[in-house]
Amino acid sequence: MLNLEVEDGRLLRDGDSKRVVLGNNFKDEDNRFRKSVIVGDRILINKEIFEVVGILKRKGSFILDGAVFMNEDVLLDKVRTNDEEVNIIAVKVRDENEIERVKENIEKLMRKERDVDRGEEDFIVESPQAALKSLDSTLFAVQMFVVIIAIISLLVGGIGIMNTMYTSVVERTKEVGIMKAIGAKNSAIFSLFFIESGLLGSVGGVVGVIMGLIFSYGSAALGRAILGTSLIQAKVSLPLIIGALAFSFVIGTIFGSLPAYQASKLRPIESIRKVI
Repeated sequence: MLNLEVEDGRLLRDGDSKRVVLGNNFKDEDNRFRKSVIVGDRILINKEIFEVVGILKRKGSFILDGAVFMNEDVLLDKVRTNDEEVNIIAVKVRDENEIERVKENIEKLMRKERDVDRGEEDFIVESPQAALKSLDSTLFAVQMFVVIIAIISLLVGGIGIMNTMYTSVVERTKEVGIMKAIGAKNSAIFSLFFIESGLLGSVGGVVGVIMGLIFSYGSAALGRAILGTSLIQAKVSLPLIIGALAFSFVIGTIFGSLPAYQASKLRPIESIRKVI
């Protein structure tokens, strides 16, 4: 059910009374035995000596990677102090479409066995779908938080572009006046500042993409190094990068439209006289 695979050695067999399989964390020196464990070593559990016959592949779960696996009869006979207690029961459903119905049936059976009413359960029945829903809700909250930060960042960046373009219009008032005096149309002046603001936004987009790539791939590499698993991967597609750059250009043009419009409406004589 857990789809366990060994990295070294083998899995348990029926009749392995004094043998165990360990999670991958036991290969590291920083474990509960304070030294690296390999296949063939003997370990002491509750004053009983067991031979290690297998080390599992890393699963990326602190529970499985730090677990000790032994056969049930050995567990009940040699390790557990109270064989009347059960902490968890795992159930495998033949048809995944029947998971919810099976879950409801198990809840009814457990309420009957424990003589409790609905809402007074002293047990929990969980399914993969419920775990996925909980994960999805958490990810949605994180995504909304990121979206809010992105919107604030866009507003701040857009205002910065607008201020920059206003400054550019003021500094180039004379040039605009001269261009209009020799026949430049308002549309040409508007297009000049409009495209410039878009390019200014694109520059910010390029910087953002580079920083994003460094942060995402760097964080993934750091996570793999710390957790010792290859499950953490960063993947950024080319269409996403192109879309981000295009969006940054659009944001630049939107916030640069007003300064560009103001520049296009400057009168040539007043512009030259104002500068002089």
